[in-house]
Amino acid sequence: MSLVNENQLRGALMDTKEGKGALGFKGERGYSAYEIAVQNGYEGTEQQWIEHFGLDLSGYVQTSDVVDNLTSTETTHPLSAKQGKNLKDTCDTLNSSLTTLNNNYEDSVDYSTTETVIGIWLDKPLYRKVINFGGLPNNTYKSVAHNISDISKIIRATGYSYATSGSFVNIPYSASGTNSIELVANVTDITIYTHTNQTAFSECYIVVEYTKTTD
Repeated sequence: MSLVNENQLRGALMDTKEGKGALGFKGERGYSAYEIAVQNGYEGTEQQWIEHFGLDLSGYVQTSDVVDNLTSTETTHPLSAKQGKNLKDTCDTLNSSLTTLNNNYEDSVDYSTTETVIGIWLDKPLYRKVINFGGLPNNTYKSVAHNISDISKIIRATGYSYATSGSFVNIPYSASGTNSIELVANVTDITIYTHTNQTAFSECYIVVEYTKTTD
């Protein structure tokens, strides 16, 4: 019997004295996260999909169990209270794991001289690359090519500089007088301006985060 015909029958029965309140309309069933993943192209089994998150869900109700229960012509009993609780616990665990994965993705601590995707900026992938700038200049400016192709927008550029004495300075560095150090980044180069001799800082790294025109 189709869902439409079944609902029509239920409606007719409910119009009778004997049928009122006995049957309600049957709505469409929802879809689990796994089923949505399959609809969007995932090809693995449900167990493989669950194991992808590193979770031990043995003993919990699987989506296939629920679907079988809802669609089997031989099964007439609804989920037990225990199965319903297990299903809710499974969903809660998966949601918590997905939240953790998303947070780890967005708050990535991967600092590499190789271009790396670290998260999302608005609707685009956000990339990060560390540039080995070398030493700071003496009362002048110095430019170093970052060799990043197809930059759309530079979201952040900041650096860290070290002297052989162990001193450390953030780049850019705001200070009174001639001690300030300026940082400028564009689609081809990183440029640092100094207003006094800063060659004691012989080691400098610039972290660039950006989006790309190719995304």
